[in-house]
Amino acid sequence: MKKLIVLAALLAPLLCGAQQVEWSRTRMDGSRTGCSAPGADNVVESLGSVRGRRYFAPDGKIYRGGTVTATAVEVLAAQPAMADVKTPVGFCPEGMNRRDLYDFATDILMDVSYGLFGKGADIAILNSGGIRADMPKGEVLKDDMLAIFPFHNKVVLVQLKGQDLLATVERVFGRRPQPFSGVELTYRDGALASVTMKGKEIDPEATYYLCTVDFLLGGGDRMRLATGAQDIKYSELDVIDVVLEHMAREKAAGRNIEAVRDGRLTMEGEGLER
Repeated sequence: MKKLIVLAALLAPLLCGAQQVEWSRTRMDGSRTGCSAPGADNVVESLGSVRGRRYFAPDGKIYRGGTVTATAVEVLAAQPAMADVKTPVGFCPEGMNRRDLYDFATDILMDVSYGLFGKGADIAILNSGGIRADMPKGEVLKDDMLAIFPFHNKVVLVQLKGQDLLATVERVFGRRPQPFSGVELTYRDGALASVTMKGKEIDPEATYYLCTVDFLLGGGDRMRLATGAQDIKYSELDVIDVVLEHMAREKAAGRNIEAVRDGRLTMEGEGLER
C-alpha cells in the first residue's frame, strides 16, 4: 500500500497575515488518491489540484466537494509556505542512526569552533536528547534536519582547566555516553574506565576548550558543563545553523554525508548499551 507523508499546516496564522506557519508531519494512507510526498517543485504531480469545487487527484480520480476536496484545499494552500523546508541539503547514501548523528554533530562543533570563537575546541559535548530523529537514506531535506535538531540552543565555548574538564567528563559520562568528539572513552562492565585525548591523558594543569550549547551550561539535562569555567564565549548560532552550513559546504563540494566511525567509544564487558 502506498504511503504518503503529508505536511499539514496550521493555516490560521497564514490567513491572518503572519509571517511564520507551523506544521506537523503525519503518516497517512494515500491509496485512495495516488498521492505521494511532494517536494518544492512537484506539488501538482504529487498532490493533484483543485479547480472550483472539484479535486483532481494524481491517480485520475475526481472528487466533487466533500472532506477529500476540503482536505486537498488546505494541504495545497500550505505548500508555498513549506517550500523552504523541502530544499535538498545533502545526500546520505546509507542514512544515519542516532549514534552516528552524535558523532556527526559533535565533529561539526569541533570544526566550527575556531571560526566562531578564534579558539579551536579540544572537546565537544552535546546531549543525546537534543538529537531527535535518524537521518534518512538518500536525499536529505532541510525539513529532515529540522526534525533531527529541533531545539534553538546556541553554540558556546567553555574554557576549563584540565582537572575541571576531567571531573566534568567523569561526571557526565560516568554511567553512559553522551554525544562527544575530541576524546576517546572506554567503558568496562557498565562504567567509564578511561578517558584520553588523542591517546594521551588530560593534563590537570593545562587549559582546554569545550564546545557545547548554552542549554547544557547550567541545569540542562543536569550536565552543568559550565562548572569550573574560566571563561565562556557565546555565539549567535544554533546547532542546526552550523549543521546546515556544514552540509551546504559538503553539497557544494559534491561530497555526500556519511557516518564517520573512528573508534572514539570502546565498550568492554557487560552492562552498557550503545
